Amino acid sequence: MLIVTDSTRRVLYWDEAISRMTGLTPAQFESTALYRQLAQVIEQPASTPVLQTVPLADSDSQLLATVDRLYMGDGAILLLITLNQPRPGQLPCISLDLKHEQSQPNQALLQLAETMHCDYQQLLPDVIQQHWKDIPLAIFSTEVHYQNLLLRWLIMPRTDGQTLYCLGMPVDEQELYQQILEYSVDGIYQTHRSGKILFANQALLQLFGYDNLEGMQRAIQDVSSDLYVNPEHRHQFVSLLDKHGIAEAFECQMRTATGKIIWLRQNARAVRGINGKTVFIIGTVADITQQKRAEQALRYAEEQYRGLYENAVAGLFRSSIKGYFLSVNPALATMFGFNSPAACIRYYTDLSHQLYVKPQQRKQLLRQMLSNKDVIRNEMEVYRRDGSTMWILQNLRLVRDASDKALYIEGSIIDITQSKQAQQRINHLAHHDSLTQLPNRIALTQQINRCLDEVSKGLCSGFYLLMLDLDNFKDINDTQGHGLGDQLLQIVADRIRSLPAQYFDVARIGGDEFALLVRQNDQTIETFCQQLLDVIAQPVQLSNQHFRIGASIGVVHYQPTDPLQTADQALQRLLRQADLALYQSKDNGRNCYSFYSLDLDARLQETRRLERDLYDALRSEEQFFLVFQPLIDCANGRLLGAEVLLRWQHPDRGLISPAQFIPLAENCGLSSELDDWVLRHACQQLRRWQDRDRPLPLSINLSAQQFSQLDLLSRIQGLIDEFAIAPAYLGLELTETAALTNHQTAVTVLKQLRELGISIALDDFGTGYSSLGYLQDLPVTKVKLDRAFIAGIVSDPRQRAIVSAVVSLVRSLGLILNVEGVETVEQFKVLQAFHVDELQGFLLGRPVIAAELERLWLGAEGWQALTLPA
Repeated sequence: MLIVTDSTRRVLYWDEAISRMTGLTPAQFESTALYRQLAQVIEQPASTPVLQTVPLADSDSQLLATVDRLYMGDGAILLLITLNQPRPGQLPCISLDLKHEQSQPNQALLQLAETMHCDYQQLLPDVIQQHWKDIPLAIFSTEVHYQNLLLRWLIMPRTDGQTLYCLGMPVDEQELYQQILEYSVDGIYQTHRSGKILFANQALLQLFGYDNLEGMQRAIQDVSSDLYVNPEHRHQFVSLLDKHGIAEAFECQMRTATGKIIWLRQNARAVRGINGKTVFIIGTVADITQQKRAEQALRYAEEQYRGLYENAVAGLFRSSIKGYFLSVNPALATMFGFNSPAACIRYYTDLSHQLYVKPQQRKQLLRQMLSNKDVIRNEMEVYRRDGSTMWILQNLRLVRDASDKALYIEGSIIDITQSKQAQQRINHLAHHDSLTQLPNRIALTQQINRCLDEVSKGLCSGFYLLMLDLDNFKDINDTQGHGLGDQLLQIVADRIRSLPAQYFDVARIGGDEFALLVRQNDQTIETFCQQLLDVIAQPVQLSNQHFRIGASIGVVHYQPTDPLQTADQALQRLLRQADLALYQSKDNGRNCYSFYSLDLDARLQETRRLERDLYDALRSEEQFFLVFQPLIDCANGRLLGAEVLLRWQHPDRGLISPAQFIPLAENCGLSSELDDWVLRHACQQLRRWQDRDRPLPLSINLSAQQFSQLDLLSRIQGLIDEFAIAPAYLGLELTETAALTNHQTAVTVLKQLRELGISIALDDFGTGYSSLGYLQDLPVTKVKLDRAFIAGIVSDPRQRAIVSAVVSLVRSLGLILNVEGVETVEQFKVLQAFHVDELQGFLLGRPVIAAELERLWLGAEGWQALTLPA
């Protein structure tokens, strides 16, 4: 029961518990001896306003009470009274006869001792067991702990002064609640509505940095101003209690004893007086400072993430397993053609069919993610909102919950349409001739290999390979110019394509040479060859001139005659035999076709003789010599270096073209010796210029065979040491084909050469594989664009677009771009507008011997710059 008095001890409030527990009215209770004892308790002064527990007893009515007395500090007292009415057999009791020194336990005490398997004396407090004659004749209490039992003994004197009545009370819920209050990890308090602190448990004292309640009360006179960082929060808190009687999860900031500001969460109730107004506030507080910091950090992280998400250049999204977007960022919405992320989310209800060009691909990706494999750098073609297609690069991962259940897919998307189109253009160039758009030698080789495979599997009985060369084309090209010659080649290509394409494939394999792969059909090969000659021989009108051009054709029929022959051997043999048949047509007067026969191998004997001459020339120092073609800075005409080229002056045949003896050297295994000859003599020339303090960077072509040899590094290092030249002035060139013949070995060797300081150039770019992957893998410093790319750059917008794409690609990789074959001022101006790094060609300088190069380019102050065309 709860009683509240004022400073004059007038009762302000008590609850109905008095009537329920005693059976008395409040007026009747005021006339009992117990109430008189209670009045005495109230009158007893307290040194400090703390909670005190006082036992009371009324021997007349045998009412027992425990009073928890809480002084408010302002003269008021709150009394929490717990009444018990012992009945025989209910509570353990013992009576002590002080005169005759006798004790009498009741049945409840004996039964309790029996239950605890002990003598009842063990349950009595020490003061009764040992010194009960000296027990003061006053009401007091003490406690006994035995095993898990806690008994509170209330000792009360009789009025005759000779008997003590002792009542044992097991600790009840009230005691438990008292311990919970004191030892709770949450801070528990009681304050007056005005803000005075009346009670604080140990946790709350520690939270605010005080040793005891008295110290906290001295330091804090008003919680509103002394504790709250913002006093207005205290007013809001009290207003909630006044209005609702309860305040839950009220968060605010307070100061500790050291001035530290902490965040707290309060839960409190109002204790109201008789008039219904809030008198006291009882509540709990919990320190949520770390939680607030974590929330603040989380909000900051979420704001950062949201900023990154909303402003990212890449498209970011989350989608459901079923196939619709859960969220998209603005970049992705814009990418797909929407004004807002919300519009994008509403539009796509079935990603498999609305987004993916190939719907089954999403199912494949989903199966991959369900098997715990993330999707990395996946290229996919998708639809935009307007129905157009685009290429994307996406990374996807499946997000699961704690039970491993798939929740959603999150990922990023980058638009790679332009890059993909550029790659496709480059791949097209890699397999097609830029002038005629026909397949090139690489594409032809792949097609022949497919036919060889079909024959080996019995899918067809054989096929024909035709090598076609235009008659007297070189004369027309030289006399009328390359521009007209290119137009003529385009017309020839169109005429060949005009023939029924059901049975053959055509490719331009270089210059004015074409190759056709003809499958066996009802039409004889002779009829087809004659149709081919007839369509090419039709008159051509170009630049108000009439031309009639013929063609020579070499034909070889492939049939599987040697089952032990490899596909590569069969290919090389087929190409050689077709070339021999073509040479026969030339010898037969041209404008005709010839079939390969065994007697044509005599021509092969001639080739063998030339091979022997080549071998002898390598042992001589008189037949080979070097020429140097200038490499020019496109911006200012400065001489950047020179490409080293090999020439062969045969004692009987005269000057033999590199186009003839270089392939011959490769076929007979002498290319490495030619490379060594060029390397040694180029280093000698570099040393001569270095001794004159006029070093000039030299770029040397090496064969695929040379780059496949692991000792290349040691041989070049030996030449550098022998001639004491600076490696920075030495550059090496290799073709894409050479780099890929023995790719791993080539990469290893190239990296070692780069570590020496030697520059590496990728020659004839666009005529081989032209793969971005290879450009990334190979440690090159320069890319040389083949002359075929600029043949029509002045008049053909598509070719200009292709060159522009290559310039951007090479520049983005941090490489130098060299363009070969610059022969006209118009070509130069277009390339200069593209900001190409380096040029070479007849317009800028022909290949000349070292003495002539010095005469043309070396002045008193060093290598001179070229006066660029206006």
